[in-house]
Amino acid sequence: DTVDIHLLTSVFEIRTAALSGFAPVMDECVICGSTGKPMKFSIEHSGTVCCGAGTEVDENIMNVFATVSECEMKDMFSISFPQESLGKLNQLSRRYLENAMDRQFSTLDDIKKI
Repeated sequence: DTVDIHLLTSVFEIRTAALSGFAPVMDECVICGSTGKPMKFSIEHSGTVCCGAGTEVDENIMNVFATVSECEMKDMFSISFPQESLGKLNQLSRRYLENAMDRQFSTLDDIKKI
């Protein structure tokens, strides 16, 4: 089995942010604390929101952010993800890491060229 380099990059970006103290809150709205409403993902608020601005994402993307932030390192390589949502995941994970670290990572641009 091979791991998609773009999925692996997103996993690395999310995990790096989480290990640096910027794990996204994925089980409730970071603004009001609600758990029973439809959620969007907010980079600026570091997690899910039901009230306020956010990006609509599918359940697969929400699950990757939640899983990668909390799973064991050995389990990160067994994550499967639908190819059709991978572009959006790549964009969000990169923006999330750069926002969390307050800097851009130009070396990650080389991976995007592969």
